[in-house]
Amino acid sequence: MTVPDDVDKMPRLTFNTGITTNIFQSRERDDARYPRHGYCYGEPDHLPYHWDQEDLDETHYVLSGKIHSMVEDAAGRTIVLEPARGEHIHLPAGYKHTLPAHVGDRVL
Repeated sequence: MTVPDDVDKMPRLTFNTGITTNIFQSRERDDARYPRHGYCYGEPDHLPYHWDQEDLDETHYVLSGKIHSMVEDAAGRTIVLEPARGEHIHLPAGYKHTLPAHVGDRVL
């Protein structure tokens, strides 16, 4: 079992000012194909962050606050996702994602 205190002690990667993550390997499932997990933190007034999720599916479970995310598929269609605390979203490989500048705390 991984607990938040374990994650807080792991190295933190900065994506942009105010957007960071602690990435760790899963200890729950040795047979997992892609066992990378992480906590992502968005501070108030963070700068925007954009990434192309080309090769891996991604899952976000919102622990606190709310995410405002713009998602673009391979055909160029864009949707806005706004999951709130306790909600989960699945982001399949092949999509482009943007977290625009935001006011308010959130932990993904």
